[in-house]
Amino acid sequence: MNTTNAPQMIEYTSKSLGFTPHDTKWIPRSARIVCTGISPGSKGALRIYELERDGTKEVYKDLALRPHGIKCTTFGASRIENQHLAMGDYEGKLTILDLEQCYKPVPDDAKENIFDFTKQRGEIFSIRAHTGIVNAIDGIGGNCCIGGAPEIVTGGNDGSVKIWDPRVDYAVVTLDPDKSTSARDCWAVAFGDSHNREERSVLAGFDNGDVKLFDLRTNMMRWETNCKNGVTSVQFDRPDIHMNKVVVTTLESKFRCYDMRTQHSTDGFPFISERAHRSTVWISKHLPQNRDIFMTGGGNGGFNIYKYHYPKQRVGKHRQDGAPVGVAGSVELLNSRVISTQPIVSFDWSPDREGLCCMSSLDQTLRSQYRKYEMETQYTMRDMDSAKLVKVPGSIQGQPFIITDCSHCEILLLDYCDQVQIDDVTNSKIFIGASSESIFVRNCTNCTFTIACKQLRTRDCEMCTFYLHCKTEPTIENSSGMRFASFNGAYPGHHKSMIAANLEPRDNNWHKVYDFNDPDKTGRNWSIFQKDEEMPLWCPHGEAENCVPDVFPYDLFMVNTPKFRKLSESDDNIDDAKHIPFHVSTKGVKNNEKSSCNGLYITVEDEAQMEIGRFQKLKAFCRRSWRKITDSMHSLQMLIAGLISSRRKGPRKAIEEYHDPTKMFG
Repeated sequence: MNTTNAPQMIEYTSKSLGFTPHDTKWIPRSARIVCTGISPGSKGALRIYELERDGTKEVYKDLALRPHGIKCTTFGASRIENQHLAMGDYEGKLTILDLEQCYKPVPDDAKENIFDFTKQRGEIFSIRAHTGIVNAIDGIGGNCCIGGAPEIVTGGNDGSVKIWDPRVDYAVVTLDPDKSTSARDCWAVAFGDSHNREERSVLAGFDNGDVKLFDLRTNMMRWETNCKNGVTSVQFDRPDIHMNKVVVTTLESKFRCYDMRTQHSTDGFPFISERAHRSTVWISKHLPQNRDIFMTGGGNGGFNIYKYHYPKQRVGKHRQDGAPVGVAGSVELLNSRVISTQPIVSFDWSPDREGLCCMSSLDQTLRSQYRKYEMETQYTMRDMDSAKLVKVPGSIQGQPFIITDCSHCEILLLDYCDQVQIDDVTNSKIFIGASSESIFVRNCTNCTFTIACKQLRTRDCEMCTFYLHCKTEPTIENSSGMRFASFNGAYPGHHKSMIAANLEPRDNNWHKVYDFNDPDKTGRNWSIFQKDEEMPLWCPHGEAENCVPDVFPYDLFMVNTPKFRKLSESDDNIDDAKHIPFHVSTKGVKNNEKSSCNGLYITVEDEAQMEIGRFQKLKAFCRRSWRKITDSMHSLQMLIAGLISSRRKGPRKAIEEYHDPTKMFG
């Protein structure tokens, strides 16, 4: 497995717990995690944490501790507007807890009998479900199902599987083991095939390797098989569609992926078997936003990500009877990481944020992982050739972006984004509307970039052109043939993208290029475009006006455009963005035709514009001179009036009146 370009797994935060966690779940429509388990005193523990920018914050702690350890939980039967957590414990009880009631503060008069108060406040359903531990639980009919009543399935170490409707206080369906044989522990249960109000199935796995599929509509067993090792978890890729795939994990470091679309009368469903973790595979969960991606958690503390690939034909003919038979696909290991020294026993994907997950292990640690699957699929353009790749406004919204290994492409990022990395791109055109951080361009050749960013850094590039808006000084390193001009792109909503990226359109330092390999500032590795060499305004997503002024060094002459009128120097409403400066260039200009101006040069080709500039400069000089002459005449008038007054009234009185001008002309 090559993990260089694989989806990455980044640990966002971890939390040490004072109990052994058995299950961890995301609370739907929130950034909160509920973690349950058993305390050192064999009591039930329940904690609720909320993700924050700097880690996690404890929102709720069960002060009383439940009388028995909590083994498994689910939100599957809870409606979207509720936060009803169904729990199975070591005593065999099934309890439904309203978490919204738990957030309320405990009154002072209830603290003496905290356990009774907690039970009365939070529990909305409680019943003895099994004669031993409730090993597994799942729910349906709540936030993930299109129809049907809310139901809960439990599996216990008494070998039975029971279906519960929270509206009644008894099991609506009970699947007991054969009394003629010893009961085997039920270790895993899952709902599936609930694509309408009538259809619904339950899959159960047992400690002897048995896997059984029960059809609840016909109330009969539809299929059973044996995996040769104890089944630790089972899960449909999605419970609210026709049966598609099922992942079954087992002891002895194996898991199976079954194709559930076509069932043969004798061979059953086809499957593919894979080894993983070199230890027990304790759990498997499908990504809610992409059912072909799933993870496995191992006894070695490993966390694997797989992708299922369908075969070209999912249905074939049986060799013996010619009946339709399913064809299994293949799985690809995308990435693998060992994150703990103890087994990962619980895991849950966020139903609201793709790639965000939480897990717990037996080292008493709660972890939140952000896997860059989302980064790889949504915010990365990789290995493209002769393609037009577009991200429309609103599709990035401040996320980082990666562009790599592309050739002869047109790439448009028409939204504001965070840091952008561009590597190994050739013969392409790239438009980046607004980046609030740095844009790194490395190992690129013969490309044209139209970008607005906070900072631009290039390295090992050749013959690249930049139409640039940069908040800071752009830098180049080990690069040659670089050419720069002011930003010349536009699309509807570009100004909003600039504001969202904290970029001021008028604050543009595109021309202040710093070359790390040219300490003497000779400009041998880069140059500035002349006006007639620039590309016309690029509008890749419809007609729009460029919100970035055609900014050049401020110490060059400013020339009025015919559309706008230059007001007086003291006018507060002056808009420098409406004035076009002279263009500067070092290309094609002889040494004896250059006029130095902060390291840049005015070309002799702009002689006509320079004449206009000189006129404007002279006009401004005349205004300032006339103001000074007027002020001087006024001062001289006051001085003469004072001298006349001193001759008439005496020196002392004249001085007093000089300091009081209202008396000078009385």
